[in-house]
Amino acid sequence: MRPGHRDAGEATPRTAGRRSRPTLARLAWVLGAVAVTVVVVTLLLIVRARGAQLPPGFRTAGVVETLQFLGPAIVGAVLAARRPHNPIGWLLLGLGLCFAVYPLVVMYVTTAAFVSPRGLPAVRWVAWVGNWIWVPAHGCIALLFLLFPNGRLLSPRWRPVTWAALGATAVLLIAAACHPGPLEVGGSTGDAEVLPGFDNPLGVAAFGPIVAAMVVVVQAIEVLGIASLALRFRRSRGEERQQLKWVAYAGVFYGLLTVVLVVGHSSGLIPEEGTLWLEVLDQATAFGLLAAIAVAVLKYRLYDIDRIINRTVVYGLLTAALGLCYVAGSLGFVLVT
Repeated sequence: MRPGHRDAGEATPRTAGRRSRPTLARLAWVLGAVAVTVVVVTLLLIVRARGAQLPPGFRTAGVVETLQFLGPAIVGAVLAARRPHNPIGWLLLGLGLCFAVYPLVVMYVTTAAFVSPRGLPAVRWVAWVGNWIWVPAHGCIALLFLLFPNGRLLSPRWRPVTWAALGATAVLLIAAACHPGPLEVGGSTGDAEVLPGFDNPLGVAAFGPIVAAMVVVVQAIEVLGIASLALRFRRSRGEERQQLKWVAYAGVFYGLLTVVLVVGHSSGLIPEEGTLWLEVLDQATAFGLLAAIAVAVLKYRLYDIDRIINRTVVYGLLTAALGLCYVAGSLGFVLVT
């Protein structure tokens, strides 16, 4: 065979990639279906736990709180199926799966301890999963910041940050899985009250101080990821700039609502438990952010964002002007009377 000649049946990298697309798409839909199943089972356990006598201060998973995790899982499944070679969809899918498992763990333990008269099998090990399932989610968040929107780093200089994110997540995962002491699953009063004597079956005393240190490291890497995203927006041009505009637009609303909730909770103006309309509004802004990510990755109607931003500014200024006129008129009426 001549050098460079390729047999007709031999797969090239391009044809191999085309053949792998259906397989990856099926995997994405299967993982998405798993996330939906987890959420449905959690909702069934929430309904079953209604009316049960729970310890004071113990808070089970809520319906709205549980439904929110369908967002990243479904959006991630769609992106992973449509753009299987872009890691953004897979990261969102992993994020949704990790977050969806935690309320299931909480409700499984709650049902075993207070609802089911015969208990449920493997409660200690299910609670143990709740000890570490949040760790991969934070690793996915850090990588999302670093790789959005095209799945590539801003520059080769950011490779050490990526490896640091992967290494810190792995270390934190092991440390959280082996953290000594009582298993902490849900509730504001601690797990010792919920499951007396249920300590971590894999607890090792040496891992205790590592968890707090590695949490700081992972959070610092997430901050670096946000800085990478800001630098990417500053240097972006053309299509990539439009992609980032979508996420920046949705992120402004999500960030403003987060600030309002934090200030309201700290000042006592908004109760810690919140109200249904606030929870729905919070989840709506979060889903808007996910929708913006989907638009950016799928590149669907990218250039509509300029029109949306312009209309938002115009309507926002108009609303503010009407509000100022109303306040001025009310004050004038009070002063005259």
